[in-house]
Amino acid sequence: MLPKILALCGPASPVKTALAESLVNRQGFVRLPFDRIPKAMMEALGLTADELSGEKAQRPHGMLGGLSPARVLTLLKSGWGEEMVSADLWVHAWARAARTALEAGQRILVDDAETADQLMMVRALGGKLVHVEPAPEGMRASPHAFDDDSQEASANPERPQVAAELVTLFSLEAQNRSIH
Repeated sequence: MLPKILALCGPASPVKTALAESLVNRQGFVRLPFDRIPKAMMEALGLTADELSGEKAQRPHGMLGGLSPARVLTLLKSGWGEEMVSADLWVHAWARAARTALEAGQRILVDDAETADQLMMVRALGGKLVHVEPAPEGMRASPHAFDDDSQEASANPERPQVAAELVTLFSLEAQNRSIH
């Protein structure tokens, strides 16, 4: 069985993105990133999701006194949240949201867990940590590369090398579906 909480660890990569998309679209996970609440606070100020990610997040923003949204987000998370309020403010806010999602019967995907306290909280709530390695040079990632529902998918030569633990979890989930 796939765990109720799964944290994908490792550097940002097409493999990690494809795996996250597969878990959400094909396995029913709901994304619950650790930076969800600070980003929601920035959106409450009027910034768009587009302004909070990618290249636009790095550009100075007039409403933010010339600071970039990425910089203000960092200040909100570490400067205000962790230094002025509580060192574990955001981890406990995430845990509260995670417990609510679990009580609603949702499975949670975390793809931005980086710090020791975040990883420990995932484990404390019964989650699994999976390190995802980037695909070797020249290999492309596809969301279908992680589907274990068919022989073709598991024999796919483009299947990226991910943690053996994750492959085992997917295999167990596929076996459970075929038994029931």
